[in-house]
Amino acid sequence: MPGTVPIRRDMDMECGLLSECIYSDLNKSLDMHFHADFELIYVKEGRSLIYINDESYEMQRGSIAFIGRLEEHAVTVLSNDYQRYFTVLNAGQLEPLLADPRLTSVFRNRSKSFDPVANLFPYAVELDWLFEKMLLEFNGQEMYAEYLISSFIKQILIYAYRCIPEAFSFAHKEIYTDVYKIQKYIESNYMYDIKITDIAAEYFISVQYLSRCFRVVTGRSPKQYLTNTRIAHAKSLLVHTTIPVKDIAIKSGFNDINNFIRSFKEFTGSPPHKYRSASRSEEKYDNKKTSLK
Repeated sequence: MPGTVPIRRDMDMECGLLSECIYSDLNKSLDMHFHADFELIYVKEGRSLIYINDESYEMQRGSIAFIGRLEEHAVTVLSNDYQRYFTVLNAGQLEPLLADPRLTSVFRNRSKSFDPVANLFPYAVELDWLFEKMLLEFNGQEMYAEYLISSFIKQILIYAYRCIPEAFSFAHKEIYTDVYKIQKYIESNYMYDIKITDIAAEYFISVQYLSRCFRVVTGRSPKQYLTNTRIAHAKSLLVHTTIPVKDIAIKSGFNDINNFIRSFKEFTGSPPHKYRSASRSEEKYDNKKTSLK
């Protein structure tokens, strides 16, 4: 199975659980980029370094990386025998299909001790089979392919949970369920005027208690999570559209352009205009590069 397995796309597939599913043994690294949905990168053979949010992690046989929505990452290949599977999972489809917030929490929660790369070597043989079958179903698109693909993903996440339960920051406490609901609310309504005090009042808890629990689960306070969500979507618009910066600020939930510029620079290290020009001049976020994974 040399090179990169070609990606088949059609209208039904774009609306399905996976938007991309790729096997590759090309010895090529990948520049910094992001996607709008969840990602899984599984190393079948060889070694690589993956960079996620300014941190580097080594990957080898049996390693799997869990990458959240719009999370920037890059890959440097370290060995000639590097083989990997790469999938992009539709977040809106995955969560209803799995019906288990605990399993999907590995994509969205980033506590202090969270490590986005897990060593699942004890299940490497099973994972090899699951990713190979998932790729076949994705390309074949036969009857009930989506059901099989969702079952494969669920098995992959279950194996990960058995190896690293601490990465799945979700418990059976009611407040954890509330945090998950608030996350979903923020992600769906970030463009509007959201007040954390109103959210806390709706759940009959204090702002301090909500903030403490939210930080334990996600690694951020509700306000930070809201700002991060807004900045992430602003980054996507800056890179993939020609919409003026002032309009992007409004579409991302910032009613004040100066506040947007200040917040954006604080999160990314550069103002919006420079971020847009740099990303385009270096072609760091060209979606075609995903085929090299």
